[in-house]
Amino acid sequence: SAHLLILEDEQFTGRIRELIAEGAAALHAIHVVVDEYVEIFSSSSVPMIREKVLDVKDLGNRLGRNLCSEEEFNSDYGGQIIAVRELLPSDILKFSAEQVEGLIICSGVTSHNAIICRSLGIPMVAISRDAFDMIPDGVPILMDATQGIIYVKPSDEIISKYQELEETWRVLNDASDVQEVRRTACGEVVEIMANINLLSDLEPARHFKANGVGLYRSEFPFIVRSDFPSEEEQTHIYARLVENMEGRSVTLRTLDIGGDKMLSYYSNVTEANPFLGMRAIRFSLQNRDIFSQQLRAFLRAGVEVDARIMFPLIASVDDFIAAREIVWECMNELESQGVAVNRETQLGVMMELPSAVEVAEELADEADFLSIGSNDLVQYMLAVDRTNEQVSALYKSHHPAILRAIHRIVVAAQRAGKPVSICGDLATEAHMTPFLLGIGLRTLSIDIGSAPSIERAIAEIDLAEAEELAARLLTMGRISEIEAFLIDR
Repeated sequence: SAHLLILEDEQFTGRIRELIAEGAAALHAIHVVVDEYVEIFSSSSVPMIREKVLDVKDLGNRLGRNLCSEEEFNSDYGGQIIAVRELLPSDILKFSAEQVEGLIICSGVTSHNAIICRSLGIPMVAISRDAFDMIPDGVPILMDATQGIIYVKPSDEIISKYQELEETWRVLNDASDVQEVRRTACGEVVEIMANINLLSDLEPARHFKANGVGLYRSEFPFIVRSDFPSEEEQTHIYARLVENMEGRSVTLRTLDIGGDKMLSYYSNVTEANPFLGMRAIRFSLQNRDIFSQQLRAFLRAGVEVDARIMFPLIASVDDFIAAREIVWECMNELESQGVAVNRETQLGVMMELPSAVEVAEELADEADFLSIGSNDLVQYMLAVDRTNEQVSALYKSHHPAILRAIHRIVVAAQRAGKPVSICGDLATEAHMTPFLLGIGLRTLSIDIGSAPSIERAIAEIDLAEAEELAARLLTMGRISEIEAFLIDR
């Protein structure tokens, strides 16, 4: 792991021992050396080296915890909001166990941290460093994570209004009237699938009667660990996933690391621009042993279910065929070892790159299904880093190029007779649901907490009107024109 590699550095541990020999307390010596390494890593011009700042800080915290008594570290943050400058996935899990009510962070929010917080039900808001420095300790704070607003010392009037709003949302999100079969106003069936990040998402998925798992983000068991999970460990996770969905379809997205989802314990690659580098399917094809372990684990777990494997960041038909060949090899290996596999496992493409849109017809011919990954599709088509607060306002899922790209993918799938779905934030935007249904989508994969609002939107849609609306939007070439049209509705 990254922590063990640092501890094996004689300069790091030797410096700590040297300070202790000079009379410094062990805890103080650790803090001094950690601060020295933080300064060294922070000043590096190499992004991968700068990322080691979080690793060395995390290691310093663990060493300090081991030196102190349990009482000093057994924290209960019930009723408290924690403000931190930086956040690791392991920090989020720790805060969750300690009953934290919310998190305020002053650096950019990476998508995987936001997803983990959402899965664990922890509100999180990112603010500027200047605003962060203005928050005093120990004062009442009200967080509106939906809008990204923080009230320091909120008035009684504001508290009252939010209490009313909270009750309204509780009623709206009551799952007692959620239908297992969702229909439009004219009777067309629409499937709502669940996006699963952590196994803790499974209970809400069943509660809201998801039709299956449309996207299992398989990287999270990798991100929250300090080393690669074994095939057996992955098999156990996937088996629980499959069992809990009780026969409904389960779609595993293969490992999607890179970009803003880095593994602290994998440092073989130093890249100036990780979003355009060794990520997702590129990483998997380059590291076939890791890829094969994951595929074998899922093939073993999904023997008797409607199992699907989806490859992220496919840029060409060649990418898909290369990945498919490895799946077939894994199937043959398992069968030769006497292990049962599901030969009917469907293999699909996550459509999220402009190059994939341009060969959508060929990909639809080769793959068993297509899934539109709206978040990365917007990011790559518009050249906007959604985690960069300086340009995040340019990230617009209703951009005319995005709407036309999605339409092209749906048409390609329909012509090939292949299933097509959409996941990502766009699928949870109720005001865009008429457009999605209007262009022919009938399967939405969403973070399941959005299910009640999307179900209500579906129930109000007349398909003839939705098709007319979609046709109108596809003729518009300006963002402002589309925004005005949507507001007028």
